[in-house]
Amino acid sequence: MATTGVLKRLNQKGISKKNFRRLAILLLLLIVALFIISYFIGYNPLKPILQPLTLYPSPPAYIFSIYGQGADGQLKKPMGVTVANSRIYITDTSNFRVQVFDYNGKALFKFGKDGKGQGEFQFPYGIAADSNNQIYVADMWANNVQVFTPEGKFIKYFARDKQGKSEIGKPTGLFIRDGKLYEADLESNSIKAFDIATEKKVQEIGRLGKGNGQFVAPNSVAVTSDKIYVGDSQNDRIQVFSTDGKFLYVMDGGTNAPNSTSAVSNAKTLTVRGVGVDGRGVVYGASLLGNYVCGFDSKGKYLWAFGQQGLEDGQFYLPNGLCVDNQGRIYVTDQGNNRVSVWEN
Repeated sequence: MATTGVLKRLNQKGISKKNFRRLAILLLLLIVALFIISYFIGYNPLKPILQPLTLYPSPPAYIFSIYGQGADGQLKKPMGVTVANSRIYITDTSNFRVQVFDYNGKALFKFGKDGKGQGEFQFPYGIAADSNNQIYVADMWANNVQVFTPEGKFIKYFARDKQGKSEIGKPTGLFIRDGKLYEADLESNSIKAFDIATEKKVQEIGRLGKGNGQFVAPNSVAVTSDKIYVGDSQNDRIQVFSTDGKFLYVMDGGTNAPNSTSAVSNAKTLTVRGVGVDGRGVVYGASLLGNYVCGFDSKGKYLWAFGQQGLEDGQFYLPNGLCVDNQGRIYVTDQGNNRVSVWEN
């Protein structure tokens, strides 16, 4: 111990054994007194030593934006984004199509057009990819989810029976995990889960309302191995559920956030749209009216926000969809600026 070393050095400098013992006893009494006083004032002097240092994850850094290429290739009100097989798929909503880019943002091809037939769209919104890189596109106004090959060839309408009926209402955000398609539904104000193999609904969470486990205009859903995160847009919050649908807690922002790169220091999940979770367990929520993206830790503690309203790179104007890929990149559809903003940890 440090105390023993000090005493040995003092002893080596010629202090008598009698004085050495007195000094040792005095130091021990001081230490005992310190612990007694600490006990009564409620402070543990060993806490800084025994308690591990808490390191908060840092916010991501802006790397580039995707606008589309050429006069006919410019994005117009992009709403959703996903990544599959190193390709970036974006719902180019007001152009009634999906645009596809390589991992560096170079345009590859596009598919879809305005219409009500197969492979056509009225309002393409959410987008997701399954384990075979097939692409699922939610058409909110047409009340359907269409499935395409990775190259954009129409395959089928998802979860529609022979009579054309479906339990899909007005789909917004989509997410696929463990053989299930999760759909945020504006019509029923709920989250529905469908088995991809059978196309049957196997779970439904929530209903219209402002209480815990209730939604007003859910616009997004993200799923991890043990939790379901829902962007409860008009209730200005992210709600968290267990994978069996049990309500757990709410994320809705906080004050005095450390490491904020936003123009606001007390960011809230104002009209939260897209949600996503990265490999560090950080949960992201795109704030449509706040024009920033909030970050939370895995326990729901508010960490920081990045971005602010503006036209410059790294700024937002009505951010909507959000996707986190397995490389730690965060993609945010910036519908007011007609681009997708790409960030990385």
